Amino acid sequence: MKSTFRRAHSQRGLTTIDLLIGFAGIIILIISIMLIAGMVRSQMGVMQATAEMGLINSAATNWKGMRPNYTGISMGNLCSSGELNDSICGTSSDGSSSNPFGGNFTVAVDTNVSNYVVTLTNVPTDKITALADKLAPTSLDQCSSATSCGSVQVSGTDLSVTYRG
Repeated sequence: MKSTFRRAHSQRGLTTIDLLIGFAGIIILIISIMLIAGMVRSQMGVMQATAEMGLINSAATNWKGMRPNYTGISMGNLCSSGELNDSICGTSSDGSSSNPFGGNFTVAVDTNVSNYVVTLTNVPTDKITALADKLAPTSLDQCSSATSCGSVQVSGTDLSVTYRG
């Protein structure tokens, strides 16, 4: 009778294997959360850049106003006009180091002065194609993708998009 009593109560509490399984589950959960957070953060940069390019496009159109063309347009002019906020203009109010990837926004008149070019620098190479594809439909040529689109140019980590006012 004594031996039955000992066996029935000898498995009380957590064993080492129970703790190891619990820790493994927690570690897998933490790694999963970190991977998902990284993917979301990655997509947020592309979404933010797309939204900011839309704001710059709108500000450029407003800046032109009654001017005959875009001669003289620059990020400095757009920022000083009050059309853009500090997050786009940056601390130097010229678009330096202010894009979502830590690079610059620049705006310049195109060779055809009725158009202008917005450039983002320092775009990560794993994001530049997705961003170019998102901006292609808003560009001068209104392409469905950046592939073979004359108004969207990718050069290294720089992305330039030509717009018509």
